[in-house]
Amino acid sequence: MQRGAVVGFVTSVVTGVVSLSKTLEDGRIQTVGLLLASDFIGRPERDVIDFDVTATTDVVLCCFERRRFKAMLEHTPHLSHRLLEMTMDELDAAHNWMLLLGRKTARERLASFLELLARARSRLRRRA
Repeated sequence: MQRGAVVGFVTSVVTGVVSLSKTLEDGRIQTVGLLLASDFIGRPERDVIDFDVTATTDVVLCCFERRRFKAMLEHTPHLSHRLLEMTMDELDAAHNWMLLLGRKTARERLASFLELLARARSRLRRRA
């Protein structure tokens, strides 16, 4: 999906890796995040996607029509709570991603990236 596309659904990554990126004014592409199993693409309240979304590996996605998903959230409070927890986890991951892309050397960035993947994998095992 390309940034700015209108989408009528939200999606959960079931398996695989999806990258989020933005194309800068000078044509360079900046990866801003990686999504793994159980991560969401899109937002229930927005019909436009903010990033370019690219399958980095083979992926299996579970799509939910936005209108129905919003209704399900309203009628299932524990689902809303879980989605909030996942959002906060994603915010933590974004903070770590900013650190990764900051002033670290290439070797430090690679080590941090591998640590982020290991933490994500551990998080998925705890959820299962």
